[in-house]
Amino acid sequence: MSKALVCLPTLNEKQSIALMIDQVKALGLDLVICDAGSTDGTVDIAKAKGITVLYRDAPGKGSGIQKALRYGNDEGYDSVLFIDCDETYPVNDIPKLLSNMGEYKMVVGARNQKQVAFINGLGNHGFNFLINTLFWGKLKDINSGMRALDVKTFLPLIDANNFDVETQISCLTLKHRIKYLEIPIQYAERNGQSKVQYSDGFSILWRIARERFK
Repeated sequence: MSKALVCLPTLNEKQSIALMIDQVKALGLDLVICDAGSTDGTVDIAKAKGITVLYRDAPGKGSGIQKALRYGNDEGYDSVLFIDCDETYPVNDIPKLLSNMGEYKMVVGARNQKQVAFINGLGNHGFNFLINTLFWGKLKDINSGMRALDVKTFLPLIDANNFDVETQISCLTLKHRIKYLEIPIQYAERNGQSKVQYSDGFSILWRIARERFK
């Protein structure tokens, strides 16, 4: 297994941050959070538990992923695994994903779309179809919030700052023929309010078009 870091992207995750930290630490893995300016005490809880806190250079999730990859590179990590901090993704499957890093440059926890809320699942099906059609791919879950990335491979490529970052990563993976693996995972009901807005769908569509035709 390559040297791996786990990163929790956070924005007002007070309801779930303590549990998520405890679950990751129980696996014996290195952990940081990358925060977008939480005002509910999320950062205080993380610091109290001895977790390194990174601060995004811009508010969006993509900025946090870029920040964590730069930190991982500076600290000598081979890969960074990102997992949303809302208790929807199975922390106990992290070692399964990481065990495939090295052979693969991206390993994704692919959700059962039947477990995703109807309107979100509908959008996911559409985006999956569009990306796979335009980039000749076979991805099952382009917007999964649980994925491990090879630092050296993705650090120079990602520039999306917002919720279109997973879309960009998926497009880049297919466009550059980066070796990837998708592992089926269970997806649970989220704890707390979703940060995704309907307008993010337009950002995702723009990102797909930009990556295909630029």
